[in-house]
Amino acid sequence: MKKKRLIPIFPLIMFVLSILSTTLTSAQTPPTIYLEEETFTFDIGVGDTYNVTIWVKNCSALMMFQVYLTFNDDIINITQFHGPVTNRTDAVRAWPSDDLGGRAWDPEYVFYGGVGGSIGNPTYYHLGPGQGAVKLGDVLLAERTLDPNVAYKLACIEFNVTGTPSDSCTLGINNTDTYLYTFEGPIPGVIKIDSEVVIVPEFSLFSLLLTFMSLSLITIVFTHRISRKIKS
Repeated sequence: MKKKRLIPIFPLIMFVLSILSTTLTSAQTPPTIYLEEETFTFDIGVGDTYNVTIWVKNCSALMMFQVYLTFNDDIINITQFHGPVTNRTDAVRAWPSDDLGGRAWDPEYVFYGGVGGSIGNPTYYHLGPGQGAVKLGDVLLAERTLDPNVAYKLACIEFNVTGTPSDSCTLGINNTDTYLYTFEGPIPGVIKIDSEVVIVPEFSLFSLLLTFMSLSLITIVFTHRISRKIKS
């Protein structure tokens, strides 16, 4: 009588459970809006500007979004310019914007190449002493399917430094005016992570030259001592 070959059920069950666990974990991870760095370091070089990019991840579908970013405008401020498209005098260098390439500004943009709907062009608000904000967004006519394993750019904002070394401030997006929508309405439970800006002294050419001269002097002294030891 032949013995029936038993299939090892336990390893199979464990394998299936691991797949289900991974799938459920992925499905339960809420969309996250965040800035590309936890702490940005800006120096006080005259005329220097710095880009701050806002990303979204763990998002599988999107139709509309808005980013409302707050900051201390005594320390950093939005770069303003004359808007060539809308002829606005209050245009700011931030993306997406009809003044700066529309939805074609970056291939990693969440609505890159999208048609229809409307871009909410960036607007700067001075809310009071040391209180600035910028608001921008975009809406499509139809929901776009996204890969939840890929991070997409929501916005990019150009800042210039108005403060002094050792100044710092929060870049705040964790507020009710920053949101994501699908066709069904607002996406619940979105995680919104703030960041920080720290101002540091500019590393000037004089400082670089001084450092180079110091290193050269140390090298000369060290070489001279080695030569004396070899001769002795």
